[in-house]
Amino acid sequence: LYLGRAYYKKNEFQKAIDALNELIGKDESDDVTIEEARQIIVYSKNALELVMDTNETVSVRNMGSVINTKDDEYVPLVSPDESQLIFTYKGEKSVGGKLNDYNEPDEDGNYFEDIFVSFKSPDDWMYDEDVWLEPKSIGAINTNRDEACIALTVDGQSLFLYRYEKETGGDIYYSKLDGSEWGEPKSLEGEVNTKYWEGSVTISSDGQIIYFSSDKPGGFGGRDIYRAEKLENGSWGNISNLGPTINTPLDDDSPFLHLDRKTLYFSSKGHNSIGGYDVFYSVYEDGVWSEPVNMGAPVNTTEDDLFYTATADGKHGYYSTAHGKGSQGLQDIYAVTPDPGRINMAPVAALLVGVVFANDEPTGSEITVLDETNDRTAGTFYSNTASGNYRIALLPGSKYKIKVTVTDFEEHVDEIDLETLKEYIEVSNNIYLYSEEFVAENEVQENKPLETAKTQTLIAATLPVKEKEKAKEKKVVPVPGSPCDEMVDLSAFIGKDLNKEKNYNKLLAAIGEYCADELEYKVQIGAYRFPQNFKYPYLSQFGEAEIVDYPDGITRFTMGGTHTTLKAADEMRQKFRKAGQDDAWVIPFYDGQRIFMEDLIQVNFYKQQVN
Repeated sequence: LYLGRAYYKKNEFQKAIDALNELIGKDESDDVTIEEARQIIVYSKNALELVMDTNETVSVRNMGSVINTKDDEYVPLVSPDESQLIFTYKGEKSVGGKLNDYNEPDEDGNYFEDIFVSFKSPDDWMYDEDVWLEPKSIGAINTNRDEACIALTVDGQSLFLYRYEKETGGDIYYSKLDGSEWGEPKSLEGEVNTKYWEGSVTISSDGQIIYFSSDKPGGFGGRDIYRAEKLENGSWGNISNLGPTINTPLDDDSPFLHLDRKTLYFSSKGHNSIGGYDVFYSVYEDGVWSEPVNMGAPVNTTEDDLFYTATADGKHGYYSTAHGKGSQGLQDIYAVTPDPGRINMAPVAALLVGVVFANDEPTGSEITVLDETNDRTAGTFYSNTASGNYRIALLPGSKYKIKVTVTDFEEHVDEIDLETLKEYIEVSNNIYLYSEEFVAENEVQENKPLETAKTQTLIAATLPVKEKEKAKEKKVVPVPGSPCDEMVDLSAFIGKDLNKEKNYNKLLAAIGEYCADELEYKVQIGAYRFPQNFKYPYLSQFGEAEIVDYPDGITRFTMGGTHTTLKAADEMRQKFRKAGQDDAWVIPFYDGQRIFMEDLIQVNFYKQQVN
């Protein structure tokens, strides 16, 4: 048995099969040994098939020593915009250190699980790989017993966690975020928690359905995945087993439901696993779950591969495993690019993000989404009480009404039509509410029109469509003089989202020193409908701002003069950022008119004349 195990762990699967078949043929082998040998043979045969089909386009990368240590890191929870990572940690930094069963310090005791959080670096855009800041303890919800994070709502305001209790075998709890502080965890209300183990959960992006794991009797064997609905009183009930398509006689665990509400990722020791837990995905269509698909190599290994989550746009996945490539120690967290479950099935959904303001101050709010097409409530979301940040996930095929409620303010209503949506999109909208007193004193309008979110756009403009078309009709030619007399092919940037700083940084490297006739750049430091609210004394060293009122009712502030190259303009933008003006971005002007850089790239203006 030991020889067969060794071959199997070294990925020498045929040798493992041969050695274990020889073992099974010997009379002296006991039943337990034979059962394990047969299971390893099954895993090895699965591996021979799946390893042959290794997807060479998929990259699995250890998240490195900032996130991973020689201790355990697992259960990665990544916000839809990938700005935040919450995970479970167990090791030297655990509260209380090593403890015995009586919660007393003991060198022979054990570390207990805690929850840590990291944020993506503001300078992440400068690098080819994601850069994360040093993780910190999530705060007071960590105790000297086990707390493991297991799910995060789309709006980021509710965290589900696991707590072990001897009386129950471990239950699911939840905590709500107030500003930057997580509240005291509460046991999940309803019928989910039992005297048996319930330790993994995922929640639908509308907050109405959860999928959880339990080892309670009555399932198909070991741990099974169940479904529960949110009832009118806020508790969870109407529980049902997902059935034999998902669950097996072995353990099935760590469910994750994608933002699209139909793609379920989970880990299983059954199906065609190559060993221990493997990651699978299944799609809910026409009322049934599809046959689970093994994610295959390089994601799945002979170790336990668990807690897979996928980003909203379907481009990346995150999960944890032990002894993978680049391992820092025990269990580590890995990033997957692209998500193997999305290679031939891009998500179709809308993620709405922004900030809710009340009297021009960020505020907490309740956001109710009404599906007008189907005449139902499509979910309730919350903005953060300190930052005002909100996130809402919506599915295609409907028109929605979004009602924003803040105490002592008139309700604000927005609408969005997604009936013909065919792809994943992100919509950035700030929401403004005003009291009558504030309006009277400041002579401002109620329900300030939506504006671009603070960090959303680096190169942008707000010209009407006719103005954009007018610019396209003009001829753009290089300016004589090296390097301005050279042409650059920008076809690789067509369709790229320049709101993402990585794409912007690559564009800057490609054309930063090039120029074109009648094309200039300025650095915008602010854009406001009510400019009297914008103060910037910390930028006085850079001279006077150019202030222009535009036909759309927005007053725009630029500073630092005009620049003939993108590089020169970006250098000025970086000076403003260092001085404290994070919300500074480069604006192109063609023949004196603001214009979208995306439109100029679309016609590849640096390579040819625009007819």
